[in-house]
Amino acid sequence: MQDGSIRPLLVKTGETVLFGKYAGQTVKLDDDEYLVLKEEDILGVIENASGGQARKAA
Repeated sequence: MQDGSIRPLLVKTGETVLFGKYAGQTVKLDDDEYLVLKEEDILGVIENASGGQARKAA
């Protein structure tokens, strides 16, 4: 936020998200590779992978 306050994330651990091809930054820690994204770079969240329903990111 512009005023420096902290707000909770809209996505939760374990959710499957959709993001653009060039979004985020890859970081390697030990032998694991992570993609670090800004929440605003998330295009949507897959609610139920088997049912195919998705919710649009705010």
